[in-house]
Amino acid sequence: MDNKKRKCSRALWYKAKKKSEEEFSYVLEVDSSKNDIGEVFSSEDSINTVNSGIDVNSGIDVNSSDFSIAGCSSWYEDAMMQNTMSSPSFDDEKCMSPSMLSHESCVSSDQDETISVNNRSPEIKHHLEECSNSGEKVEDNFTLDSFKNELSNWCISEKIHHKSVNSLLKILKTVPNLDGLPDDVRTLLRTPRCTAVRPLMSGQYIYLGIENGLKSILKSFQVTDDITELKLLFNIDGLPVSKSSGGQMWPQLARIRSIKSSPVFVVGLYYGNEKPSDSNEFMRKLVEELNCLFENGFYFNDLFFKINHVGFVCDMPAKAFVLQIKGHTGFYSCTRCTVEGESINNRVCFINSNCSSRTHESFCSVSQEEHHIGATVLTSLNHVDLISSFSLDYMHLVCLGVVKKNYTFVA
Repeated sequence: MDNKKRKCSRALWYKAKKKSEEEFSYVLEVDSSKNDIGEVFSSEDSINTVNSGIDVNSGIDVNSSDFSIAGCSSWYEDAMMQNTMSSPSFDDEKCMSPSMLSHESCVSSDQDETISVNNRSPEIKHHLEECSNSGEKVEDNFTLDSFKNELSNWCISEKIHHKSVNSLLKILKTVPNLDGLPDDVRTLLRTPRCTAVRPLMSGQYIYLGIENGLKSILKSFQVTDDITELKLLFNIDGLPVSKSSGGQMWPQLARIRSIKSSPVFVVGLYYGNEKPSDSNEFMRKLVEELNCLFENGFYFNDLFFKINHVGFVCDMPAKAFVLQIKGHTGFYSCTRCTVEGESINNRVCFINSNCSSRTHESFCSVSQEEHHIGATVLTSLNHVDLISSFSLDYMHLVCLGVVKKNYTFVA
């Protein structure tokens, strides 16, 4: 009979324990006024009590002979009623599962939190105050215009596609204080609505300007007072746009020689089905602005910049085109001296080495008419020597020019 009592009592206890775990596994009551931890009800207490055979409410030993099945049943009903009446409503901030938090860990975490909030060292408090103050300064210094500039510079430097930037702007406009951003990337990048393209000869020409290009390059460099006198290099050449059409471009490029790793920028651009028929019209705007910069210079970031040296890097066909002189296959094509070539086995050879050197004055005065095919607008450039300012074309002079022909002829 005693074994039956114990089996029945244990079965009822396990049943009560299972139902209790399903309804409220772990309850943590907190006194809101004192912020202290109250009683903790855990299923582990029930398991330990069942295993010991002690009634939680009455203290009766269920293993003793005085405990009856009826008493066990009535105690179960009373315990379930008490649990139902005393079970509080579940709250996310007051209820956690036993696997996540035990009684000891709950007490220790609350104590740690109280210590971390109220008993911080003066150094930690000072550090937190500095962090909060610095955060306030960042918020105070934030402006929408500076954010637009940073965003536009990032889009250009990283070469972000315009469609991707438009999607990013839609997301950023939902953020507080960023609703003033533009809807389109073209407004953000200040893309001009129209360009100053004008017809020139049989094609179209746009002139972007030397000063505008210099200022855009100087923005990305830490320029000091030591680099206020600039040396520039210009390049003029033609290139085909595609093989299927006769369209070609003739860009006017420039680079700041006095600043290392300075990128190349576009000064002007011509497009047509053939190269410009008049090199003077093609170079006129560049020559006019270059003379203006020679005389007046320009200001940037409260610094005065002046152009003190200009050089031209062109291959022989482009050099002959802008200088209005004979090509590299002509008898009077040498740009350094007045030598006259001779035709030997259908090859132009320059044999005579005792010739006078060509100078800027002799070039401008057209002392050797056979060397020129017309007047060039470059003679109006101030402070530019048209002989020494143009570099020699190694490719056409050595690799593809008379040196190769003479070497083949001798061999």
